[in-house]
Amino acid sequence: MAISPNSGRWPAKRTAILALKIFLPLVIALLWFTIRYRAAGTDGLYPDDGTLPYAVAIVASCISAAGASVLGAIIIANRRRMRTVLRPSIGKIVVSVIFTAVFPVMVFEWIPLLWGMMFGMLMVGEVVHDFPGGFLDPDVPPFLFAFFFSLVLGYVISSAVISGVPSTPLSVAILFLLWWSMYFTVLIFMGYQVFVI
Repeated sequence: MAISPNSGRWPAKRTAILALKIFLPLVIALLWFTIRYRAAGTDGLYPDDGTLPYAVAIVASCISAAGASVLGAIIIANRRRMRTVLRPSIGKIVVSVIFTAVFPVMVFEWIPLLWGMMFGMLMVGEVVHDFPGGFLDPDVPPFLFAFFFSLVLGYVISSAVISGVPSTPLSVAILFLLWWSMYFTVLIFMGYQVFVI
C-alpha cells in the first residue's frame, strides 16, 4: 500500500499554535536585544552608524521572530516526513537557487546586498583581473564554501516550505516572510550601516 506524501504532516492549526509558542519568547528576546543595543533616540530615516530608530527596531524584532518561528514550526511539524520533504525535484532546486541568490547578507543605507550579487561581483572581478590564478586567491575558497553552504541551507529552507505547506499561495507568502525576516535579522545584528567606498 502506497504511503501518502502528506502522512506525518501536522494539521495547520497545530503548526500555527507551535509557531506562536516559538514566536512569543523569541520576539521578547529580540526586542530586549534591539532596544538595549541597537535602538537610538532618533526616528529619522538616517540614524547613526550601527543603530536603528526605535520604530525600525520594534518592527525588525517582530518580523525576524515571525520568520524564524514559522520556519521552525514547519520543520518540527514535518520532522517525520523529512525524506519526502528533502527529496529533490526541479521545482525545489530552482526555488532554492533563486532564494539563495536573493539572501540579504548585508544592508547598507536600507538597501540589501544579496548573496547572488556578491558572488557575481567576486567571480567577475577574479576573471577580469586575475584569470586564471585569481581563483587560487586565499579569500576565494572560504567565500565559495560559504556560498555553497548557503545553497544547501536555501535548499533545506525552500524544501521545508514547499513540501511542508500544502497551499502554494501560503508557501509563497512564507518564503516572502522569510526573506524579510533575514533582511531584518541582518539589520538587528549589524545596525544601520553607511556604504563607504
